[in-house]
Amino acid sequence: MNIQVRSNSATDLPQTGSIDMKFEVAAIPVSDVDRAKQFYSRLG
Repeated sequence: MNIQVRSNSATDLPQTGSIDMKFEVAAIPVSDVDRAKQFYSRLG
């Protein structure tokens, strides 16, 4: 018995949709603000 299954999903163009992107910020407490600013500014 030979059964052929045909699907158009492999040839259809992908649908474009929206991507849920989030930007999260974490506050890190420091004892010396100026020293912390220098450290992070050296990182880029």
